[in-house]
Amino acid sequence: MTGVHQLQFAMGALEELLGDEPALGSLEPLNFHDVLLPGKEALLRIELRDQEQFQFSLRDAERPERSFASGRGGLEPRR
Repeated sequence: MTGVHQLQFAMGALEELLGDEPALGSLEPLNFHDVLLPGKEALLRIELRDQEQFQFSLRDAERPERSFASGRGGLEPRR
């Protein structure tokens, strides 16, 4: 899964949390640690801070100590 797809996966989960499509304002440290191959199960964790900032990590479902991606971002304020 490419980095763009990993980020789309995280944004889709964030949309479910918020109940509305998030408008990405910024990405701070976006790190890709290892290759996520097709068919590999992954665990996505998203932490939402004050409706405008979020943090995510994507880890191996079988070996959670193995990280595929992580990052922080800011959302545009809702109107």
